[in-house]
Amino acid sequence: MGLFLKLLGLVDVLAAATLVLASTGIIPIRWTLTIAAALCLKAIVFWGGVVSAFDILLALYLAATTFTGAPLLNILFGLYLSIKGLYSFV
Repeated sequence: MGLFLKLLGLVDVLAAATLVLASTGIIPIRWTLTIAAALCLKAIVFWGGVVSAFDILLALYLAATTFTGAPLLNILFGLYLSIKGLYSFV
């Protein structure tokens, strides 16, 4: 279970990095949509409360960031996903 939890945390960290870099155009759209789909799938498979619902909203926001995005929200949501992902490694 420990390695699996770390892999799920890695999805959160990748989503955070993608969210911060997606609005700059550095990350390709295909990569952004793939990470958004992985985050959404993770939230659906492990549905259990507010955090899963927020993950789905973040996945939708990440997918929408490819077209438009607010830099401040990108940073705030990126920090949230980073903290949540790094907490999985502990």
